[in-house]
Formats: sequence, structure tokens, C-alpha cells
Amino acid sequence: MLIVSKLSFSHAKRTVLQNINLRLEPGKLYGLLGANGSGKSTLLKCLSGVWPAHAERLSWNEKSLLALSRREHSKLISLVPQDKTPLFDFTVRESVSMGFYPRESVNSKEEELENALKEVEIWQLRDRPVTQLSSGERQRVSIARALLTGSLLLLLDEPTVNLDPKHQVAIWRLCRRLVDKGALIVCASHDLLLCREYCDEVILMKEGQAAEAAPWKERISAVSLQEYFGIDCLPE
Repeated sequence: MLIVSKLSFSHAKRTVLQNINLRLEPGKLYGLLGANGSGKSTLLKCLSGVWPAHAERLSWNEKSLLALSRREHSKLISLVPQDKTPLFDFTVRESVSMGFYPRESVNSKEEELENALKEVEIWQLRDRPVTQLSSGERQRVSIARALLTGSLLLLLDEPTVNLDPKHQVAIWRLCRRLVDKGALIVCASHDLLLCREYCDEVILMKEGQAAEAAPWKERISAVSLQEYFGIDCLPE
């Protein structure tokens, strides 16, 4: 279980996150929802150890994350950032293999690499340069790389942005498969309809604060849609 208690983060003398409290369970897919600037990406970076946060408690499966090095942190929690055009001409195999970095020793690298590539359905692309991939394919590369860290807690920052509907659904279905195998995934998204379809629970954010995770039907209402998103209703 991921436990977050009284987490806060400030940058340039401005409070960006304040009093975040969460209890998230393995085997569940959580949608992290909120308007632009609400703090979603910042929260994911703080949970992953990219940015240092202050917290009364931040632990994963009873292990405190507050005093860990960046490398130790990345063994436990993997962040999949928003897709960006790659700068280097690595092959898919080479790029995914970088996920082994946080681990001191790996007994069967080739087998694990093959399993990760097949899990995200890009085995057939293993020798292709990442610069020749579509956005959806690059996101699968990033997720496969995260799997090789050995972490069962994945943080995804808008993994379906700029993807067409077919590839958006493919990413969400991949997340569901991983969760059904025991992973805990937190996925920041603006797509309320796909979150409703695929997420077990949602976390709503506004102005650096987060409501506790809850099932869609308990958390989403006409009042919360207006408060968090400025809309009156969702299409059926």
C-alpha cells in the first residue's frame, strides 16, 4: 500500500501542493484528475522522488520513501512522464533495457526484457529506432522500461495525450492488464470518460489539494464536476 500523509511541496516560495493524504492499494488503477495547474504532474514527481516533498509519512509497503536516494526510490516507484520526441536514436530494445539501471544485479536480463516487450505488445518493434515510433508506441516503450525497474507502483503522467482514440484505449487496457496482475497504477489524465470506464477509483485535485481516492460514483457528481472542472455534466 502507498500511504501519503500531510505531503506538501513548495517551489520558488510558492506552495504548489498542500496537505495531501492518500491510501492507495495494489491491484487498483487510480485516475488522477483535475484542471491544468491543479498539481497532478507535481504530485507524481513528488511521489516518484524526482522532486523533494515534505511529508509526515510517505511509504510504500511499509517502507519509508522519505530518506531514500533517487536510485533506491526508483526501484520502488516508476514514473512514466509525458511523451516527448526522443533526442537519441536508441533502438526499442536499448531504450527499454535502461529500466534495469536501478537494480544491482539481474539474473535473466534477456528473458525479462523479452517478457516486458511482449507484455506491452512491442516485441515486434524491438530493433526499430525509437525516433521512428508513433507517440503511442513510445509510451509503450516507456511503460516497458518502467516494468524492468522491478517496481509494482507505476505513475503515469497523461500517457494518452495526443493519441488517437484507438491508441488511447490500448494504453488504458494495458494499464488494466498490469493492475490485474497486482500492480498499483496512478494515471494523471484529462479524459474523464476513459477514467470512468477503466479506473477503480479517482483522485480529484484542485489548487494543489487532493480529495481522498474513491470510486467514481462516490466522487463524481454535478457538484464536483463544476467545482473541479467547471462543467455541468458528462456525455452519456
